[in-house]
Order: sequence, then structure tokens, then C-alpha cells
Amino acid sequence: MTDKLAVMPGNDVIQGDIGGFIDTVQQLGQHIHDQRKAHEEKPTPIQWKGKLPMGGSLVDYIKAPYMIDEFKKMANELFHWEIQNVTDVFLGQGERKEHWIRIHGYLKDRSTGNVMAGIGAARARYSKDKDGNPLYPINYSHDCASANTSAMKQGMKNFGIGADVYGRDVAEYSEAVQSALTATCEVVKRKFGDKGMEKVLNDVEKHDPNNDEQILKYLRDAYTKATT
Repeated sequence: MTDKLAVMPGNDVIQGDIGGFIDTVQQLGQHIHDQRKAHEEKPTPIQWKGKLPMGGSLVDYIKAPYMIDEFKKMANELFHWEIQNVTDVFLGQGERKEHWIRIHGYLKDRSTGNVMAGIGAARARYSKDKDGNPLYPINYSHDCASANTSAMKQGMKNFGIGADVYGRDVAEYSEAVQSALTATCEVVKRKFGDKGMEKVLNDVEKHDPNNDEQILKYLRDAYTKATT
């Protein structure tokens, strides 16, 4: 389900001079920054665009293979995709109740541990009886894969991919926030599990990404709660 997003660095890198390795990581980080800025200006080829019905109208979207390929070209040296949890969500009531599969994961920088979260969902497809009533899921693994792809795309948007369709309101967190977020997620997950960690990630996304003081205060409180 990771679509082979990343490969581990070779032994020559791991066993080589550590100073040279750090320089390489820094160069890759700058390269990714430059690449993201370039992607924000890059138009998506028309063949990779599609439309989905939503809210009574058709909205543009970008097909997953293009986004995954662009991300692999851009940041495959440092980042890999990790699935954190898979949950079943039932929305609505009565006959209008729908079964959705939600996946939370993140693109993780293997050099620093910093993460870029992505949450995606897909509606479970059901077979139906002659009256149109749902009987059982047709292909649960397929629906999970769709939710995973959706989550991956959400994470990749933060790298500027598809900005011509999804916009350029990319949240850039400072190194201090990213480091605190990683540390907090680790202790929260140990004490409260995946749901606790997901709450932290969702809460951080509600804050202004430029307000380090506010975010760090929230993370300090969450860290203290998980360690006392």
C-alpha cells in the first residue's frame, strides 16, 4: 500500500563519513525546498486532471499516479510513507448512513523524524439486494487502498504538488515545531494509542502554522499530560 514510495540509502551512505552524510542531508533538504517552490508554479498536465461530483457540482482533482510519481522524483531520497491507523467511520442516520474507511498516515523524514500528516477516506462499496439495500462490502481491501491513496495525496499537497488545482496554502512549520511535534506524538502514542496521536495531529493543524508560540504551548501541554 506504500506504492514503493521510498528506498533505504545504500550501505556506502550509512557507513561513510558522518560529516559528509550530514552535508548530504542538508543539501537534499534545500533541494526539496527548491523543488517544492518549483512545483507550486508547475501546471498539472491535463490528462492527469479529473472531476468529481461534490456538493451538487463538479470539482477538479488530480489523479494519484501523477502525484505519487512527482513526489518520488522530488523527495524520495528522504521521505517514506507510514500508515498510522485504519478506522471505520459510519456517517449519517438510518437509510442515509454511509460506511467510510479512514486512514491516517504521514510522510516521514528519515533523517530528522519530522512528519507531514495526511488523512484520507474512501466510501466502502457494498453489494445490494433487489430492493437496493446494502448487503456486505464488495472489496474491503480495495476501499482501504483508496483511502490510503487519498491520505498520501493529502500529505503530498504539502510539498506543492498539484498547487494549480489544490491551492498554495501550504503549512510550513518551523524546525522547533516539527521536532516538538515528533517528540509529542511518540509519547502520546505510547500512552493513549493511535487515536491520541491522531488528535494531536488534528489539533495542531487547527492552529496558525506561523504562530510557533501557540503551537509549542499546545504541544508542551500534550507532552506533559502524556508523561504524568
